[in-house]
Amino acid sequence: MTKNEKSTPNTGSPTKIWLLLTATIVGPPVLYIALSQYLTIFPVMRLTVDFMFSSAPFIVFFLLYMGLPPLFLHRQLSALNRYQNAQDGASYDDAACAVPRFAYSFLGVLVAGSLIGPHMIVLTALYPSLSFMSTEVFEISVLRYVAAVLAGPATILLASIPLFLKTIGALERQVTTIQIPEEIFSLKQKLALGFIFAPLVVVSLFGSLSFMILEAVRTQSEVSIPVASRMVVVFGAVSLTMMIVNFRTVRRQTVDPIVNMKDQFYGMFQDLDTGGNADLTKRLSVQTYDEVRQLGGSLNSLFDALSGVIRASAESVKTSSDGAEGIMTTVDKQERGFEDLKDVSDALRSESDSLDEQVEQTDREAAELRAFSEKVDELVSEQASAMEESAASVRQMTTSLQRIAGQLHARLEKTQEIVRHSDTGEEKMRDGVQSMRSTSNMTEAMLETVDLINGISKQTDLLSMNAAIEAAHAGEAGSGFAVVAEEIRRLSEDVAENTRSVSRILQEMAERIVANVASMSESGETFLEIRTGIGELYSEMEAMNDEMQQMSAGTQELDAVITRVQDLTGNVRDSSVDMNSRMQALERLAAGLGKISGTVRDKSQRVQSVTDELSALTQELSTVGRENRSASKQLGEYMRRFVVDSTELVGTARTR
Repeated sequence: MTKNEKSTPNTGSPTKIWLLLTATIVGPPVLYIALSQYLTIFPVMRLTVDFMFSSAPFIVFFLLYMGLPPLFLHRQLSALNRYQNAQDGASYDDAACAVPRFAYSFLGVLVAGSLIGPHMIVLTALYPSLSFMSTEVFEISVLRYVAAVLAGPATILLASIPLFLKTIGALERQVTTIQIPEEIFSLKQKLALGFIFAPLVVVSLFGSLSFMILEAVRTQSEVSIPVASRMVVVFGAVSLTMMIVNFRTVRRQTVDPIVNMKDQFYGMFQDLDTGGNADLTKRLSVQTYDEVRQLGGSLNSLFDALSGVIRASAESVKTSSDGAEGIMTTVDKQERGFEDLKDVSDALRSESDSLDEQVEQTDREAAELRAFSEKVDELVSEQASAMEESAASVRQMTTSLQRIAGQLHARLEKTQEIVRHSDTGEEKMRDGVQSMRSTSNMTEAMLETVDLINGISKQTDLLSMNAAIEAAHAGEAGSGFAVVAEEIRRLSEDVAENTRSVSRILQEMAERIVANVASMSESGETFLEIRTGIGELYSEMEAMNDEMQQMSAGTQELDAVITRVQDLTGNVRDSSVDMNSRMQALERLAAGLGKISGTVRDKSQRVQSVTDELSALTQELSTVGRENRSASKQLGEYMRRFVVDSTELVGTARTR
């Protein structure tokens, strides 16, 4: 969360915080009075009346001791209220640092009070002029002086530290919606209060007891062994009880949140290794306000990013699957088109053979016409009969050419339809390749995310190693700290194991996607070659159609010429030269028809060859489409194992 993001702190009622603060402040003075009475450091009446509440230095100190913590708390609660009302960048900084500032200030007051307060009491006892009520000097030896000073930290540590941690915890819960920027009352500092200050309780308490026993020996020359033993036992029981309470408070604020977060994390991924689903709809809930909370927030942000990547990958897989279905449909249409194209090629070969026969017949008729032209003067009547036969043959040839032209035109329309289908197939192929590349990019982003998780896991493992080293240095007092280090290490191992599982799945997905992209790219290039071949075939058939139209026009002209010859039979002799020239034109036309027939035969063979190649490529494309559909289905199954939506979680539960 940045400074500009708006968030409403859960300030609520501060009553509990004020009660805890009051108990934390009042507890040490009361305990100091009781401890002084029990150890006979000061008489209770002189201590309370003369040395404390009648002493000017102690009253000033006591007013500061009692007044500063409420002032600090009031300032931090006011900062939270200002942020709740304004929610701007300036008030955010104050609200975000409310907990550490109050903790440091309050702890400083407690430490200072434990050191300054006993000195103020001893100073008043030595100098009665400082007291409003006392006029008699109280004799204080060095031993009694040391015992009185050591009793101050003991009372602070016994009465305040557990309540201090509870106060800080209550204040933390008021600002759970604000992210701490850089300054926090960290886990290390909380552990220090629990595991470093606790031994100081024993040192200061038993130190004060020991010096008072020495003082009794000095003044009375002897001390009652049962009384000393009872005092040691009582102080030992009190110290042990307070240390247990202190350790329990520290455990609730340090160890329990880590264990709770580990259990939540394991619950999200525990079914993944057994073939179940990973529930990414859950988020880690942490009640502390230290590094454990920051780690939980980072993991929740990671889960949000991972959910988005998986959701986008699932959409890409669906798009890829739809593209594969479209390719299969297009391939089926192409196979039917290729069958039609084969029929066209067979018809062209048949018509070409028929045209060859007609060309040969035309050549024979032209030879006969040339013979008739040489004998025109003698065989006019035979010429007329021959011309009638020639006219009939030309009309038949014209009819055949028109029929061939009509069939060729129909084949051209089918070829044009094939070109349109090939354009559609190429477009869908490009869409499929693009979708698979998008899926590949999403998979790479997921692998980068998994690498980030591995990095966090390694850092967490390093933290556990450092914690274990510190625990070893602390000895027996650091046993609880070692438990924390062990829990952190187990959390790191669980994170590493789960990320390795996710990495293996994502790696398989990436390899399959890369294979599919390469296969579809090759299919696209092959499909482009098919489309280019069909375009060339279409152009050649258009040229063939134009030549057929020219042949039809030539035969019609020949029919007109023959009709003209029949009309001018009486003038055959005078028109013999013209007839010879027309016979030569007829020979050239026959030669042209023979060439056209050869061209049609060659092109039909080319069409057959191209059709066979296209059919083979179509079969290969069909195979690639089936593989792509199977891979997309398998990838979709992997994606569905990561539940990123609550509706998917309900559907999965119903299916089970």
